[in-house]
Amino acid sequence: MYGWTKGEAIGQDINVLLKTKFPQPIEEILNKLKLGGKWSGETVHTCKNGDSVVVQSYWLAKFGSDGKIVEMLESNVDITDRMQLQVKLEESAVRVEEYANQMEELANKRAEQLKDAERLATIGATAGMVGHDLRNPLQAITGDVFLAKTDLSSLPESAEKKSVVESLQEIEKNVDYINKIVADLQDFARPLNPRNEVSDLKLIIDDLLKKNGLPKNVEVTVKVESDVRVILADSTFINRIMVNLVNNAVQAMPQGGKLTIRVGKDKKIGDVVITVEDMGVGIPEKVKSKMFTPMFITKAKGQGFGLPVIKRMTEALGGTVSFESQEDKGTTFIVRFPSPKS
Repeated sequence: MYGWTKGEAIGQDINVLLKTKFPQPIEEILNKLKLGGKWSGETVHTCKNGDSVVVQSYWLAKFGSDGKIVEMLESNVDITDRMQLQVKLEESAVRVEEYANQMEELANKRAEQLKDAERLATIGATAGMVGHDLRNPLQAITGDVFLAKTDLSSLPESAEKKSVVESLQEIEKNVDYINKIVADLQDFARPLNPRNEVSDLKLIIDDLLKKNGLPKNVEVTVKVESDVRVILADSTFINRIMVNLVNNAVQAMPQGGKLTIRVGKDKKIGDVVITVEDMGVGIPEKVKSKMFTPMFITKAKGQGFGLPVIKRMTEALGGTVSFESQEDKGTTFIVRFPSPKS
């Protein structure tokens, strides 16, 4: 690892030979050794050829009968590549954040410049531009994340590996958010031609919760009645509707809370009824009439296409969407579809 032979190294002071750079004063490290008999930390060493390597250093002391250290074992694991990978991931995270900010700036700029009719006329062009300009770099970042995950799987468990995994999860979270922005724009602008196919509502809901995950402070309950589990509707549309409803519910509960998803049957007319209920901040009375208006937002973050996309897709499937809400008592969105397949 360092380039010296045994003959060159024996008899040398290791910290002089390797020009060790410690993360804290050596006196503090020695005090920890005297008290606990061991120490671990990241140090930087210099090889014979002048290259630097970052190592995870483990020190273990052996004490004599007088309580003094008489022998010490030092084990160093080269983590230079791992540290470089972490730096690369952090750079990717910055790039993702920059793309997200650019997307929000673009949407806000359009909203300020154009009136309602003019705004809606430009959505199609904006969606195409966003899809092209953002999805190419996003695909590159997604590839980097996949390769990083592959490399990580072969590494032993450690604090450094945990840190890198957390960085990867944050990158994936931001990539998913940007993809949602692009998808909402394109779904609102493009012609909708749903397919008439068998869709399993329970499977769709379980898959989206598993893939997207929920914050730890959100408790979710899913209840799907067996006689309405399967309906004739485009599964892609159903998935997009449910993703937006769940995201909307989670965002309404920044401090956490209960999220309840129910799928049942209207006993009178036989329609499938999907409800997504949160215990969040609720919707103020003065803005309720605008909730399905494109580019209307009540949150600090977003472009205002989530609910309009839900409405447009639901109606394309022959259904309806409505909501019930009270401030500080939560919101329930209600989606109705024609009778399930018999």
